[in-house]
Amino acid sequence: AIFFDRDSVVKLDHGHVGQVGRFEWVPGARKAIAMVNSKGFYAFLVTNQGTGARGLYLEADHHTLSRHIRAGLSQFGARFDDERYCPFHPDGVDPACKKASDRRKLELGILLDLMRFWPVDKARSVMIGGRDSDMKVAAAAGIVGRHFTGEGPLDDFVSGVLDDLSEGDGVERMK
Repeated sequence: AIFFDRDSVVKLDHGHVGQVGRFEWVPGARKAIAMVNSKGFYAFLVTNQGTGARGLYLEADHHTLSRHIRAGLSQFGARFDDERYCPFHPDGVDPACKKASDRRKLELGILLDLMRFWPVDKARSVMIGGRDSDMKVAAAAGIVGRHFTGEGPLDDFVSGVLDDLSEGDGVERMK
C-alpha cells in the first residue's frame, strides 16, 4: 500500500482549505495515484482534519473536498481505495469533536485501521508525507516513510518509490 498524506502531498497546503475553490492539486498528484493503481498497490488517503473541530470550516466541507478529490482522480483513471481522516482536535470549539484521539497523527489509529481493514503487506508499504510527523507515524506503524518536499512533481517522486519497491530489497534500502 501507498499511504498519501493529503496536505502538501495531494493538495498544495494553502492553510485551512475548506472550499473547493481554494483547492489546488500538487503537480503530478493525479498521475502519481494513477501510477500506484496501475502497479497494483492500494492507494490510501490519510489526513488530520481537526479544522472542523476548531470551527474553521464544517465537516461537511471536508466531505465536499473528498468528493472533489475523487472526481479529479477519476479524470485520470485514478482512485483512492480508501480514506481515513480524524475530525477531532483537543483544542476544538465543537464539543462533539473536542478531544484527543488515537486517530490523529502522531497516533497510529488511522493507519492501523486501514491495515486491519485491508490486506496490507507492511514490508511493501510506504507512507508519503510532507512533514517530519508523517515520517514518525509511518515508523511507529512499522512502514517506511518517504518525505515529499514538494520539489518536483509528485509523479516523479512516486515513480522512484515504486522503482525501489519493485526491487527485492527496496523497502530495506529506503529505511
